[in-house]
Amino acid sequence: MLKDDGTFLKNLDIPKQASPDSVLGTQNGGGKGAAVFIAPVQFLGQGRFIYVVQNKTSFPLLEVSEAGTVRSLSPRLPRSVQIDMLIPSESNLYARVRDADGWSIYEINSRNGKAVRHLQVNNDQSGADVACVNGEKFLSFKHGGTDVVPLVGTAEAVAATESKP
Repeated sequence: MLKDDGTFLKNLDIPKQASPDSVLGTQNGGGKGAAVFIAPVQFLGQGRFIYVVQNKTSFPLLEVSEAGTVRSLSPRLPRSVQIDMLIPSESNLYARVRDADGWSIYEINSRNGKAVRHLQVNNDQSGADVACVNGEKFLSFKHGGTDVVPLVGTAEAVAATESKP
């Protein structure tokens, strides 16, 4: 944890089993030799917390408070689903995932990890990464050449029979 001026304040303790030993991976996966990849890690500031997710893994989210308390949060998603990215919003967490049906977005309760809603993206069109969720509107951007075009979509929950993860 750093002070406002960027100087060191204190180390934060991550709960056991909530994070891999390293985000660096080796070609043979045995942990020996030169690192050949870095697992994608995302930091998302929301309210008074910072959420840390190691994308495309089964490790839980880490919630870091302003005081430096670290809490492990395990989203209750279907077994084979891993988070591709978290999406900034003003309330619950939104996670974009790739599942058997293509791209989906799950709304996750940030207190208990329960999946509140499952939103299916039409025609496997996840577009660019979703930039944010405000109310029921999802915002993304499309770019080509020198133009940047905002794309806005409204969330509609998947039918009740399909929404239970």
